[in-house]
This record gives sequence, structure tokens and C-alpha cells, in this order.
Amino acid sequence: MHTVEDPFRRRPSARRVRAYLAPRLVVGHIVVIGLVALFGRLGWWQIRSALDGSTISIGYAAQWPTFASFGVFLWVRFVREHVAAKAASKVEPDEAVHAVDPPPLVWTFGQDAGAPSRAAPSQTPSPPDDPVLAEYNRMLEWLNADPRRRLSDYRPS
Repeated sequence: MHTVEDPFRRRPSARRVRAYLAPRLVVGHIVVIGLVALFGRLGWWQIRSALDGSTISIGYAAQWPTFASFGVFLWVRFVREHVAAKAASKVEPDEAVHAVDPPPLVWTFGQDAGAPSRAAPSQTPSPPDDPVLAEYNRMLEWLNADPRRRLSDYRPS
């Protein structure tokens, strides 16, 4: 039986460290460190204001470190998910996931360029023979025909 190992529990390898130091992520690391420093400075300013007699500053003094810790929490979560998704996409490409993704936008540039359009899918799935789904689609077409119609007014055929 094959067990899935948590990628964050093993010893860091050079490849994993490089994944955390990707250029996009390094910019994010710098931004988060800057925000933590800013929030720490603002918290210290509020503490000094509270010590000078401003009672409302006591609440603000507690909020700034909370904002900083929440920002760090979100950044760490984002980075871990990003690295795990990159590792999963390199190890095992899943064809089924790509089949349900919408086709990419096709951009044209020039004087006569219109709005972007979706590329035609390579294979169009055949409609299922589900009567419930067919009735649901008829109801959606009926609703779409007139924006003043309400769902409660629909009578199945």
C-alpha cells in the first residue's frame, strides 16, 4: 500500500528551497515582510498613544499585530498551496482536469480587433439523455427568454 507523504514534513531539499525562492514568491516575501514591519510600527505608535492617555488606542494597539499575523498566515498558506500545486502538476498530470477547464481566451490586437472570444473546444461533449437535465435546461431557456420571468412562474412541460 502506497502512502502519501506530506511534502512539508520531510527534510528540505535544494529543489524545495528553490521552489520557495521563485522570483514571484520572493517579491511577495518582501512585501509581506514590509507590511509586518509597517504594522509593527503602527502598533508601537498606538501603544505609545495609549500610554499618553488615549484609551481608544489600546484597541488599535491590539489590532495592528493581529493584522500582521493574519497577513503572515495567509501568505504562508498561499505559498504552501502554490508550491504543492506546482509539485503535483510536475509529478502527475491529470488529463481529466484539463478537459473541464474552459478554453483559453484568444486575444487579437490591431485596429479591427474586437472583444476577446473563447477558442473553440477540441471536443464537444454529447448531451446526456437525462430527462431531469433536459427539463432543467428548458427551464433555464424559458427564464433567459424574458428577464421579467420568475422561477415560481415556470410550469414544467
